[in-house]
Amino acid sequence: MNAVTIQGPRLPYHPAVSERFGVDQTAWRVLTDAVFPAASRPESIIMALGYCRARNLDIFKKPVQIVPIWDSKRREMVDTVWPGISELRTTAMRTKNFAGFDDTQYGPMIEENLGGVTMRYPEWAQCTVYRLIAGQRVAFVGPKVFWIETYATAKRDTKAPNSMWAKRPRGQIEKCAEAAALRRAFPEEIGNEYAAEEMEGQAYGTQTVSVVEPQARRLHSGFEQDALPAPEQSSFDAAAPSASASETPASDGTSDQTDAGDDFPGDAPTTAREETAGPAEADANDGTGPAVDVIAWADKLIDDLPFMRPEQIAHLEQDRKELAKFAILEVTDLKKAKALEAAIIAAKEG
Repeated sequence: MNAVTIQGPRLPYHPAVSERFGVDQTAWRVLTDAVFPAASRPESIIMALGYCRARNLDIFKKPVQIVPIWDSKRREMVDTVWPGISELRTTAMRTKNFAGFDDTQYGPMIEENLGGVTMRYPEWAQCTVYRLIAGQRVAFVGPKVFWIETYATAKRDTKAPNSMWAKRPRGQIEKCAEAAALRRAFPEEIGNEYAAEEMEGQAYGTQTVSVVEPQARRLHSGFEQDALPAPEQSSFDAAAPSASASETPASDGTSDQTDAGDDFPGDAPTTAREETAGPAEADANDGTGPAVDVIAWADKLIDDLPFMRPEQIAHLEQDRKELAKFAILEVTDLKKAKALEAAIIAAKEG
């Protein structure tokens, strides 16, 4: 009987993922191979883990999606993390004021050739969401969401829709219409949070999608549009199996995918590594990267906490944006995160 060879996860695993998020190697493989099969880098899944922990969401139910978006500044696709429609629904349900919605209304069907693909799609979709206000069921009519303005293309340089929008033209636009209606009904809880279905196929750094940049910065806790690390900046790269290793994978699926001796992505580098860092690594630590952004936020907050009112501190512990920042700070600089946590406790007690 032939022995069964167990492959390791598609993306390399780091032991700190278990320490910080409680995700072992088996769960990591589920995340990389089943939940987020399109994720190109481990850091993308780590960002999703941080977001879900801050929002108290079960990542295995895929409340967020990793969406590749073209960054015109870097001239490449980058992974970005966006809440899916299920996350917006969960947020609405948690208010205990969500009171259902009507059947989605659709505009007239249009037939058009898009990049060589003949499509029949509804011109627009519109959803009505109900919310309880002072015990009354109040209707919030969402805006008309136009298909041609929203659909995701298969590639950046084509008008052809991707496989999902080509297969489900009504289903995909319905999700976008529901997301727009939920934002109107729950502005304080959801804010201007766009769903992954709305962002798929969009681009960074262009005037035509100006809504992307402020929304991306909010979800990524103040990071600029090029905040995701370039491939050469990631300490995960050291874990990529060599050609010989890929030809003979480890039978237990554990030893060949682990970065046991490397830094966790986002951690401050050791002195020795700083001294030997190449140009790409030096750029990551020159004061413009995402780690510096979130650490600067933490430093300022630590300085401000002694002068903040109790209600302001309470807001920090409940605001989704601040919680997301703190979660990513834990990944970026655990020592700084603990210092901030201690400062918050001291400010509350004082």
